[in-house]
Amino acid sequence: MEKKKLSLVLAMFMFIFLISNVYAITGKIGNGKMIVTLEEGEVLDRTIRVINDNDISLNITLFAAGDLVDDIEIIDESFVLAVGEEKRARFKLEAKEIGNYESRINVQFAPVEGGSGVGLSATVITKIVGEGSIPDGSDIDDDEEGGSSSSILILGMSSVLLVVVLGLLLYSAKTKPLKKVSKEDQEKKSVKRRELNDRRNE
Repeated sequence: MEKKKLSLVLAMFMFIFLISNVYAITGKIGNGKMIVTLEEGEVLDRTIRVINDNDISLNITLFAAGDLVDDIEIIDESFVLAVGEEKRARFKLEAKEIGNYESRINVQFAPVEGGSGVGLSATVITKIVGEGSIPDGSDIDDDEEGGSSSSILILGMSSVLLVVVLGLLLYSAKTKPLKKVSKEDQEKKSVKRRELNDRRNE
């Protein structure tokens, strides 16, 4: 009984410690999709609204991917956002060759103190046409209200180890009593069998 009580106390202590080391990281961007039409040779200069809705400061990292990855220059490649702060991260896209393309500006959110983070991406759909082919006022469709957000639960390595230890303690607390009961049952059955055999022999 004393060992069982001690195990339960340790399990409760570890559970409380684990809860205190768990926090959620949320990533949020204001404009998740852009549709642009550019003339060949034109340079697009745009921004992505990056928002920190968390209770901790975050390291923000931006990088390009997709069809025009070599033609995209990230101006605000990395920066820190304080609690509740937001920033319009700037990038440029050069329209080199006529065609339809889909690219992404990936935004990585990570705690300043270290640890895993969460990533989001803004899609940039680009149509590149010849010079003088774009009607006035129809070159950019920026989905400013179509922002996206994502969250991830972050656990430190110590917390992961605590989960494993807690699971082992609970498992041992449950299985040991069962083993004792099963042995007692076996002993009782063997005693009854012996008594029956003795009676038959008499």
